[in-house]
Amino acid sequence: MGDLKKKLLGAASILLNVEEEELVFEEALIRTKSFPKRGISLAQAVIGPGVNRGSVMGAGVYQTKGSMDKETGQGLGLLLDDGSGGAEVEVDKVFGSVKVNKYIGVADAGKAINPAGSNSKSLARLSWLLDRPLARRWFITATE
Repeated sequence: MGDLKKKLLGAASILLNVEEEELVFEEALIRTKSFPKRGISLAQAVIGPGVNRGSVMGAGVYQTKGSMDKETGQGLGLLLDDGSGGAEVEVDKVFGSVKVNKYIGVADAGKAINPAGSNSKSLARLSWLLDRPLARRWFITATE
């Protein structure tokens, strides 16, 4: 069982006051085996007992078969990307300032069990996507 599932079962066992072994995942719910009508949504498990933690992160490792050639970059590799975006920007060539006029982004996140968390991830992606080219330009300018 993956790390994320273990964390969700841990939260559900506290909320439902049962042992983790008594719980099963069904659709978007975590239910008790002995009383199938008794359960909680995945969103409730993400929020967890007590304070709203907002999100749950799982950890894992994926290894591709083979490897990539360090010199050519060719071979078997892995790139995970769940979204894309585009921006309309204005660049002031005199002062070097950049203004983002419009941004549109899409994400293939599957079923969002925590829509507020998904929105936060989208905003974080926007920040990261805009930061990379702008920081790179700043770095090049600073070393000239």
